[in-house]
Amino acid sequence: MSAVAKKNASKSAQTTARKSTTKKTTTAKAAAVKRPAPAKKTAQKPLDDQQPAAKKVSKKPAKPAALALIKKTLKLKKGEDIKVLDLRGISSVADFLVLCTGRTIPHLDALANETIKALRAATPARAPHKRAGIRQSQWMVLDYVDIVVHLFTPEFRSYYALEDLWKDAPTL
Repeated sequence: MSAVAKKNASKSAQTTARKSTTKKTTTAKAAAVKRPAPAKKTAQKPLDDQQPAAKKVSKKPAKPAALALIKKTLKLKKGEDIKVLDLRGISSVADFLVLCTGRTIPHLDALANETIKALRAATPARAPHKRAGIRQSQWMVLDYVDIVVHLFTPEFRSYYALEDLWKDAPTL
């Protein structure tokens, strides 16, 4: 074998030896990484019935400010028998249902118009998504999507009896 061939053979042997040690080191590092971490000790959570009552948080969000404004406006305009039904968790139709009685058809118009004006003047301003009912129908509806306001004459309120229909809903 020539001197050049011997030199190349020894370089090749050295390179092979370096690669094998690199593989061993890499394999050892990978094995060290793959070791499972020791289990962490976690405190057991108390069961629901073991938690103090003060720490339990109501799942229902707060009432919107528009609801208070609607009630106030209807009272100022002499609306009678105002009831607010909380439909959250009961129906996907709306979150709240406001029922109010007006004595006459012009009184119903005044209740509806003042409610719309008050909510448009509020911050943030709100306009009804839909207003339904004509003067002669004796029943008007203002749909604010999450709050639906029903305005009735006494006869129609007793006839439709929405309080009985939604008797599972808590009254606010």
